[in-house]
Amino acid sequence: MEDVQTIAIKGLKGSGRQEILQHKLATIGIQIKTSHGNWLTLSGLSQINAKYLLDEALHALNMTRLDEASQILIYRTQSWIELELDKLIQQPIAWNELKLCSTELGTSANQLDALFLIVEGVSFEKYLNLQRVDKVKELLVYTDWPLPFLAERMGYESVQQMAGHLIRETGLPVTHFRALHQDRQRLRQEVKAIQALSTR
Repeated sequence: MEDVQTIAIKGLKGSGRQEILQHKLATIGIQIKTSHGNWLTLSGLSQINAKYLLDEALHALNMTRLDEASQILIYRTQSWIELELDKLIQQPIAWNELKLCSTELGTSANQLDALFLIVEGVSFEKYLNLQRVDKVKELLVYTDWPLPFLAERMGYESVQQMAGHLIRETGLPVTHFRALHQDRQRLRQEVKAIQALSTR
């Protein structure tokens, strides 16, 4: 049975760094199966000295493995965010999610924020705001909700605040995502028309 392990790597962010690491690991028999941000799922760690060789390869590239306790804390935090996301993003933007999360997980807000900077490359607040933006994009494309309702539901004070946040984070206006919604609606109607013709 293949030994597969997911670990967080400090220093992985940056142009081409994962590809360089992938090449270096391949030379020692370790393969990157999947990656998400600074999280890598690796195989080939069951060989003798694999962890030592991994650490040496990382060190040569100015990278390190995040310690296990920190990895667990980040994983628990991301799981908590996933479970609580709908509630969190409905709160006003100024609401202190970091303090709530750190209290729920029994850690300090400073430690949690520092870990997010290391693992995700952004602060906890920025990570949560990116989750909020992803949800806004999803709702713009997949629902007919009026913009004022959507903005309020997502914790924004106004449509303008939501639109400005969307542009800052994606470079795209609200109209882009609403156009995608209209395209989806149009395709759905075309499919229904074709299905109606084929049943005649």
